[in-house]
Amino acid sequence: MKDYMIISEDGRFRSSKMQRLAEIFEDYDPELELQWIPPEYRTSDHSPQYRLVHNSSRFGTYVIGKFYEHDDPEQVLARFIAGDTRRFDVLGQLEAQEVAQDAFRMKKWLDEQDERTDMVRMFMSDRNYLHMTDHKGDKVVYDEHRRKRQR
Repeated sequence: MKDYMIISEDGRFRSSKMQRLAEIFEDYDPELELQWIPPEYRTSDHSPQYRLVHNSSRFGTYVIGKFYEHDDPEQVLARFIAGDTRRFDVLGQLEAQEVAQDAFRMKKWLDEQDERTDMVRMFMSDRNYLHMTDHKGDKVVYDEHRRKRQR
């Protein structure tokens, strides 16, 4: 999976994988929040760049874990799931890893579907679709119901 950089609300660049991980955590439990730690709040250059915070209504806000930009988000999610289920056996860890990979695949698929839907909406709103060319370069004309018209 490719990692792209995206611009956040504060104008800084962040990893698209980490953005996707934050959305997965929020889908998993709305009380979980993946927070980016700005450089001015880190204790050193080697401090973790992210932290996972639980905003519990019963226990208040507390940090569950910290990790680095270069950590694999699937591994971070797998560690969280394995710790959340309180299973420390090998099979449980493998299942957690599989669940994490599936969650990332599903989130990526949903993002791609959203992009495709947006693209289709854009094409359908464009009136130029009525006059297009086919693979031979011949002009093809469609009617208002998007059916090919005879010339």
